[in-house]
Amino acid sequence: MATSRPARAAALAAAAVLVALAGCASSGGDQDRTPSPQTATVAPGATSAGTAGASPTGDGRTLEVTVTGRQVDPPPGQVDLAVGETLRLVVTSDRDSEVHAHGFEVEAPVPAGVPTTIELTGSAPGVYEVELHDPDLLLLQVAVR
Repeated sequence: MATSRPARAAALAAAAVLVALAGCASSGGDQDRTPSPQTATVAPGATSAGTAGASPTGDGRTLEVTVTGRQVDPPPGQVDLAVGETLRLVVTSDRDSEVHAHGFEVEAPVPAGVPTTIELTGSAPGVYEVELHDPDLLLLQVAVR
């Protein structure tokens, strides 16, 4: 039986996402393993002022997360994001690390003591983990609805 080009392309894209997710050994994986095209903008070293927690901005919401040792502040929780809405995540760590947003296909370096900003725009419903590597810590889950 012949497979159509769109079906073949979709199958190859799904396989590529699954291989990429399998390469991340720091957690049990995403809650929703359905491959989804998400978008992310990374601005390493960008700074942001404000208090911890999700707060509204003109373009979406901002969440600041600070990691000291193995402690995440605020503690890992779930952030609801509407399809098309953007979450600006500002991560600061006390050691050189890397932030990884599953489902958004973004990894960005986090230099010690330097706030790193990434913007995550939900484009497909699901629950996706955002984690830090070194140490391997869950920062939050993003529930796109």
